[in-house]
Amino acid sequence: MLADERRQPGKPHRVLAKALLPLLRTGRTEDARSAFLRGYSLVRHNVSLRESVGHHIEFCALTGNEARGLEILNEHASWLMKQHEDVSQRVGFVSGAVVLLRRLAMLGHGGIRIGELTLETTLARLEQEISELCARYDARNGSSVFSERVAKRLAQEPLADRLPLGVPVTLPQPAGRAVPVPPKGTDSRLDDLVAEARRLSETRHPHADRAWERVAASELPLPEIVVAEVEYAKALSLLDSDPGAAYDALLAVVESFDRLADTAKVLKARPAAALARFQTRGQTEGEALAESVTAQAESAYAAGKLTSREYLTVRRAGPLMAMAALGQQENPAEVELKATHALLEAELAVAVELAVTERMAMYHDAMASGVPSSVMRALWFVPETCWKRTGRPRTSDMICAMSSKESQRALGALRTTA
Repeated sequence: MLADERRQPGKPHRVLAKALLPLLRTGRTEDARSAFLRGYSLVRHNVSLRESVGHHIEFCALTGNEARGLEILNEHASWLMKQHEDVSQRVGFVSGAVVLLRRLAMLGHGGIRIGELTLETTLARLEQEISELCARYDARNGSSVFSERVAKRLAQEPLADRLPLGVPVTLPQPAGRAVPVPPKGTDSRLDDLVAEARRLSETRHPHADRAWERVAASELPLPEIVVAEVEYAKALSLLDSDPGAAYDALLAVVESFDRLADTAKVLKARPAAALARFQTRGQTEGEALAESVTAQAESAYAAGKLTSREYLTVRRAGPLMAMAALGQQENPAEVELKATHALLEAELAVAVELAVTERMAMYHDAMASGVPSSVMRALWFVPETCWKRTGRPRTSDMICAMSSKESQRALGALRTTA
């Protein structure tokens, strides 16, 4: 690999980064140390080389230099929120960061800060993102080769107790109570359970609730963020049968996420609470809460605390309520039909501007077919029969949404208005 550097003198930064661990594994520790000291200065702060920065962070995590790796990660903390980029570069950088963050969490530093979030919260979000990206790659490739390669990288054990890399750096004291670390041998089992539950929740799979139940029943010490996610899943399961209880439970979940400084999850749970309020107290109160959380999401997105996808997820509460209110009426007034259609057009425009294809498709379908009141449930839960009929969450949303009489009524009304 180092011979490649001589043949490609214009690309030493990438060659040196990729050579770090192979050099170490073959016993060439001095060469590995030199490659790090020389190579990092070539890639530092260069966003087009973020994958190489990820390799340097990973190298620090596996050589007893966790403090140096954390220092490097904090220098590039803004990259953690940037997701509109080449996917392979994104996975390369984020995977290196996750190797480090997992190592730090195992050492009891889950409470220290990475930017505005705790290490534990940052790790959970990045693990979920990697899971989503791997699923996309595997679906495209028709195999699990990519996800298996990433999983192997993330599961690496340290290769050296301590490899001096220059000026010593020490880890900061945890900002809060350290997260209990499960005994070795059980940690990966819990990681697998949580990762699967998050994956199923993201695709709105009907078995997501069961997955979170397995997490809760694992008898392993759960990080606070996972406890909150379990409670969130329980609260969502009440939305259909007992929206009043769901509302109270969701407010408690919001408080938990807020205490953990996880802005994205706070703003994900609040629209669900607004929907519960809509079902129990009516359109006025529900829409008022939805407008409030949408305004909060706008500020958070402008501050870089939400991804485009997370931002649009928060915004969907308003359109869902508008469609629900429309579908409940036998003969809705033309002014309401036009207002709802205009709202869908506005949300579609935002999705197009932010290039979030899932939301673009959802609103295109809604405007084409007049998605009605039952879409409120369909977009938060996917009944098992519909999911099995399609295997794709967005398509099953549409099938479920069009299955009721209310749906057909709203369909005809919107088509006439459009």
